Amino acid sequence: MTPEHTISVAEAARRAGVQPRTMRRWVTDGIITGYRIGPRLLRVSAVAVDELFAPVTE
Repeated sequence: MTPEHTISVAEAARRAGVQPRTMRRWVTDGIITGYRIGPRLLRVSAVAVDELFAPVTE
């Protein structure tokens, strides 16, 4: 994973249509992988956010 492929939690939340708090909870719950940069900065993979969207089949 390179820094060019990661986005901020706020941007990831916008892409997924959720609040940043929800995105952080998903990282904590292991739904999406987060990457810590230093002691405070949290980034997520843009590809992983896009992969959250799956077609609904019946």
